Amino acid sequence: MLIEGIGLLITSLSFGLIMLFLIIGFPEIKKEFKKINQNTWILILIIFLIGAGIRFALPHANFIYSSEYSDLQAGKNILLHGKAELCEYEDFELLKCYSYKKMIGGPLLFAMAFSIFGVDNFVAINVATLFGSLSIFLMFLIGYLIFNERIAILSALFMALSPLHIFFSLSASIYIIGLFFVLLTIFAFLIFFKNKNTKVLILGALSIAFSIQILAELVLLIPLVIFMFFIFEKDLKKKVRNYKFWIPPLVSFIFFFLAFLQLSGNFYLISSVENKNIFENLIKMLQYTYEIHFFNLPFMPFPIFFICFSMYSFLNHRRKTVLIFFWFILFFSFYLFSHFIQLNIFLLFCPALALVNASGISFISGKIKKNSAFVFFAILLTILPFSMFNFYYFFQSQLKLETDIVNEIKNDIPENCYLIVANPTVFRSTSDVKAINIEKALDNKFIIYLEKKTDCIMFLSDVYCFFEDYNYSKIYQGDYCGSVIDLYELRSFKQYKKDKIYLYTVYNLSTKSATL
Repeated sequence: MLIEGIGLLITSLSFGLIMLFLIIGFPEIKKEFKKINQNTWILILIIFLIGAGIRFALPHANFIYSSEYSDLQAGKNILLHGKAELCEYEDFELLKCYSYKKMIGGPLLFAMAFSIFGVDNFVAINVATLFGSLSIFLMFLIGYLIFNERIAILSALFMALSPLHIFFSLSASIYIIGLFFVLLTIFAFLIFFKNKNTKVLILGALSIAFSIQILAELVLLIPLVIFMFFIFEKDLKKKVRNYKFWIPPLVSFIFFFLAFLQLSGNFYLISSVENKNIFENLIKMLQYTYEIHFFNLPFMPFPIFFICFSMYSFLNHRRKTVLIFFWFILFFSFYLFSHFIQLNIFLLFCPALALVNASGISFISGKIKKNSAFVFFAILLTILPFSMFNFYYFFQSQLKLETDIVNEIKNDIPENCYLIVANPTVFRSTSDVKAINIEKALDNKFIIYLEKKTDCIMFLSDVYCFFEDYNYSKIYQGDYCGSVIDLYELRSFKQYKKDKIYLYTVYNLSTKSATL
């Protein structure tokens, strides 16, 4: 309990100090961008508004097979009980809670939003959408600090229109939030290398700490920042001998080390023991790259494009391109040793690849003396349409319907009713619905509870009860749900429908004709 309280306190303090040092360091930060002309600022504002408009306008939904709902429940309990925990009903009378065994930076931000706008799925999703939109602007600033205005604008455009980044900005994804703080970390250190301001150095150190408090794997920012010092810092040997240089890194280490304690030894990413076949991970990552990102910026529509742009970028900006490749390889290599390979991990590669691609396109068009502007836009317009091919992912009706009914069902069923569902975490995330795991309903002891403890039991047949074929055109009853239908007498209470295909039903459940 004490360790968890310390972790929550340190994480909250980290975020508060980041806001403080952003404010007091703003005058120094602003000086580094005074050479950018007004037209460029107008253009980047347009790109930002387009990117943010897309993210806020498209349908929002959480994913059904990822951790969003657990993160939301942890955020809700931070607000209501001061603890990051997950709760479920062991039986009708006992709500058992246990510690949230992940970093709590994301849930903490959700809790802050809940305290202002109320506990709601879409409040949390809008938090991620906001951070995803702000990443577009940070992408421009980083591109400018590393390269120049032209490459910066292109990088921001790639980020604004990347289907991968847009896709996860539409859910309460902590990877989107984590990526924002990765960019903030790199941005702060790039500013420090230019103006040597201690306040900006502290901002960078705190950003590292808070990034790790969001996603444990972002501890990889430490070697990345060290590599940045070798690339950009000319008097590194002299600086490391000065004890003042080590104060911000030491503060950062203390912050994320204390936050790490809340994991209680359950560091869920060190998993090479579980999966020693790195080759299988590599194949899976390449498969994701081909199937999901083949027509996706910043991965580019054709591999040859990316290879050419990388080569041209290296020829023109050798040290900077090496830094970007190190960024990519660092995270890519780490996930080869991980037991999970999920689509969201590719978010952490997006900025690095966008920078390389933007640099390559800018270099190619710049080498063509005649009509260079025409060539520049021709290449861009050839690539951008391909990025739209993945937009069909944004309209998965089953995701939207599952997210919607979390809000609707808490108003539709009586407060004293218990709801049998395949995934109780979905309904415990932002509501007080008495959701019970469907497996308990298949236990004979559970039937006795049904008869003696309550007169209102309901069952929800939702997305987890259906199997979808590749084209999302057929729906089949799942095993657990089918068993409930066979075991109990069900009467339809209310139906939720989306796009004529997806139909989720709440049933009144009766044990009178149940077979023991």
